Amino acid sequence: MKTLASVLLALASATAAAQGYPSKPITLIIPFAAGGDSDHSGRNVAVHAQKYLNNQPIVPVNRAGASGAIGTMWVKHAAPDGYTLLVARIATHAILPALDSKLQYKWNEFTMLSLIELNPYICFVRGDAPIRSAAELVNAIRANPGKLNFATAGAGTSQNMASQYFMTLAGLTKTTPSESISRAAAKSPPRCSPPR
Repeated sequence: MKTLASVLLALASATAAAQGYPSKPITLIIPFAAGGDSDHSGRNVAVHAQKYLNNQPIVPVNRAGASGAIGTMWVKHAAPDGYTLLVARIATHAILPALDSKLQYKWNEFTMLSLIELNPYICFVRGDAPIRSAAELVNAIRANPGKLNFATAGAGTSQNMASQYFMTLAGLTKTTPSESISRAAAKSPPRCSPPR
């Protein structure tokens, strides 16, 4: 909440500096699937920030795919008038540009307005699973090669990198995660994800 307050203060200051802005609704592009941490963050900003922005609606729009690149490209091609904003993530502005030389945007083609949140990562399993610690999880993965799976927000995201790093540190074989937490949630695999 402290970080959200910082965002709102920054938005209020920007409004004071640019009298009359905004004069119409703002589109807030969330480049990941509905229900994830990016979606929650963007929707929180949309709900609370409009009272500091001439009570103009902030309309969250999910444009998911390609680990955030699709929504990011949408904003890159929008008019640079302040009416199309992006919930940028580590995946969209650090990981993807570092991993994909053919990416059609560069991180520095965008202006960062404010930090929205800080996300610690946690790894959890179903409540009825017999695993109660990270060490037990590592042992279960080793004892059942190829039988356990995990889900993240997608390849190239910070969640995916954190999971892969965890497995590297534990000396485990890397596997390909499901493409979306939302799709994988129904299957209830172990997941590495920021808390909500």
